[in-house]
Amino acid sequence: MIAILVALLLLLPRIIYVLLVDFANSATFNTTIGSIFAQLGMAIIEEFIIVIIFVTVGILTPAARSGAGRQQIPLSNQGPLSGAGKYSAESQQVPRQMV
Repeated sequence: MIAILVALLLLLPRIIYVLLVDFANSATFNTTIGSIFAQLGMAIIEEFIIVIIFVTVGILTPAARSGAGRQQIPLSNQGPLSGAGKYSAESQQVPRQMV
């Protein structure tokens, strides 16, 4: 939970940078001829930190055991996708034509 809050706080300068690139008429925030330091400080470094945070949290989080806390739902043999019942080809009989 803390990692998500930190990541959201680190995304704030990135969002501000994107808004400045799109709406400011400044050479500093131009994507082609703009300042590389503004792009590094407001976009790239924060994204690297966010990726490192999420990878670290993902590695440190224990894996959930299969079936732990989950409700087992029995599968039925009579469902519409099971091949049996009113939707199957065997249950729909085609009348024979008289010759």
